[in-house]
Amino acid sequence: MNKYVFCVAIFMCFVSANAQMNRVITTDGFKSPQAILVTNLSVFVSNLGDNLQLVKNGSGFISKLDRTGKIIDMQFIGNLNAPKGMLIIDNVIYVADIDSLKAFNLTTKKQILNFPISGVNSLNDVIQKDDNTLLVSDKETGLILSVDLKKKSYHTFATIENNLGHINNMALDKQFVYVTTFNQQISKGNILRISIKTQEIDIIREFNENISGISVLKNGGIIVASWGQNNDARLYKISKNGKIYEIDLDEEIQTPTKFYIDSLNLWIPNESENKIQKIIPEK
Repeated sequence: MNKYVFCVAIFMCFVSANAQMNRVITTDGFKSPQAILVTNLSVFVSNLGDNLQLVKNGSGFISKLDRTGKIIDMQFIGNLNAPKGMLIIDNVIYVADIDSLKAFNLTTKKQILNFPISGVNSLNDVIQKDDNTLLVSDKETGLILSVDLKKKSYHTFATIENNLGHINNMALDKQFVYVTTFNQQISKGNILRISIKTQEIDIIREFNENISGISVLKNGGIIVASWGQNNDARLYKISKNGKIYEIDLDEEIQTPTKFYIDSLNLWIPNESENKIQKIIPEK
């Protein structure tokens, strides 16, 4: 397997590990950070708080940082339960929170949506399908639900069978939803591809590792995060033609769940050490 150093500059590129080093900015003080979401001005981090058992105790929260990684408000939005995946549309942040999809106005921080979903108990990601529709995944049941924001209704978009593992994270392009899963019983991770038009499910890559975070690139490639066979975190790039490369960050990362790639940097939550890492490629 070839190794490459991660480099982002307007678009993703990969260069020899000897050509450059990465600069890392670390921000501490979080409580079980789960996901990172970056806008033009701000960075948002979801935290489980004192809720590793994923119960409804209201200790979860969302932190707000500036683009340098400096904390603006550690508990920008509070009284959540187990917030994980996040999405921002038109100054509204949507959050997958155990069995509810919640939304808050980013200016007022006022909650504007509390949409319970029956039959689920571990919602962990949310992505935008179109102007009116969100897709929300439930880790344990394998359900991906299509939520109509205008009608305030939902239906099952797809169901991931148990043998394919629990759902970890999702990403999408114009034609497909990509899903990472992990079957703990046989220690096998998968990248699944679901047709938006037909909901047909294909396995596009198997790993003997826990595949977690995922991002789809503009050129059709995919970046995924793995906990590795011994929980040694790794990042992989899968090219459009199916070739796979391990990305050498030249930095130690741990428990990479829902990482975020913006136009210049890689942001990674570190749940075990309650910090986030902003990795900046040096030119």
